[in-house]
Amino acid sequence: MKSLDEGARNLVENCMRVRPEEHVLVVTDEARYKIGHSISHAAKRITPNMEMYVLKNDERPPYELPREIVEAVERSNASFWVTSEKHPYEMEDAFVDLAMKNKRRRHVHMSGITKQIMEEEACVDYRGVEKFTDRVYDLVSGCKEIKIQGQSDNKKRTNLSLEMNPKWKWVKCSGIIRKGEWDNWPSGEVCTTPYKVNGTILTTLLGDYFDGKYGILNPPVYFEVEDSRIVLDTLECGRDLNKELPPYLKTDENSDRVSEIGLPTNFKLIPKPKIGNILRDEKARPHIGFGDPPDDRIGANWSSRKHMDCLLEGCDLTVDGEPLIKDRRYLFNFIQ
Repeated sequence: MKSLDEGARNLVENCMRVRPEEHVLVVTDEARYKIGHSISHAAKRITPNMEMYVLKNDERPPYELPREIVEAVERSNASFWVTSEKHPYEMEDAFVDLAMKNKRRRHVHMSGITKQIMEEEACVDYRGVEKFTDRVYDLVSGCKEIKIQGQSDNKKRTNLSLEMNPKWKWVKCSGIIRKGEWDNWPSGEVCTTPYKVNGTILTTLLGDYFDGKYGILNPPVYFEVEDSRIVLDTLECGRDLNKELPPYLKTDENSDRVSEIGLPTNFKLIPKPKIGNILRDEKARPHIGFGDPPDDRIGANWSSRKHMDCLLEGCDLTVDGEPLIKDRRYLFNFIQ
């Protein structure tokens, strides 16, 4: 495993490709200051036009972006959001929307990033990830149906049928971030919004702030999905989550609605075990998201103040009846 600084350089130089004439903004917080500082240092090696702002990890963080950050975004060409999971989804979403109002900008989002992930990502060749992402995109784009089945014989397992809308687009997230684009990092997935989903889900890892608070879940969370909505009466989870998860899913009219199917394309991470961090683990496993659709380019016509991913571990996947993933492996040959 390489160093934090090497991971930062891979991100700044190879993924974001910062140039000497550009203005760079890094927003970090007290909990991830070392990572934010390493990215700032890597950017300063290229350009003197660097700003870094540190959010406080308050018990009740603000939902609105501080004015000085809003002003700094307007000056930036490239921005980095480098924080823990303590900040509201609404605030993060507002930052992405603001950053991408100008199509000349690009942005990388790293909510929940850790030192371990940064060191791991130092070794990833994102040119290779981009090629792998293109291959998966070609296989799923325009499909009509996806089926996902957990390998367990237990009745409480993942067993999903997803009907797709041909008018809604698949989005590629390859880690190479170009002008007018933004991406989560570490990167490597293709995603879209399913039109209709029915079945059951068994998951050991939830997104938003739940992975940072609870980690890998034991017992796992189990629930049924009917007509793309979580059937709350079927929800089974651990004691603390049993109190916290139902109100979260009732935040607004769409917070319990399926909004994403994501397929992993970071071929360096796929063979590795999960670590309990959704930002990283969803680039190595299929996942289902609820609430806000993950990208405006998809074309889904609703929104939510929440977005929660559910990792689907140990699942096989077929696309229009053709097997695509089995035993955590894609069933096609890939030559880098």
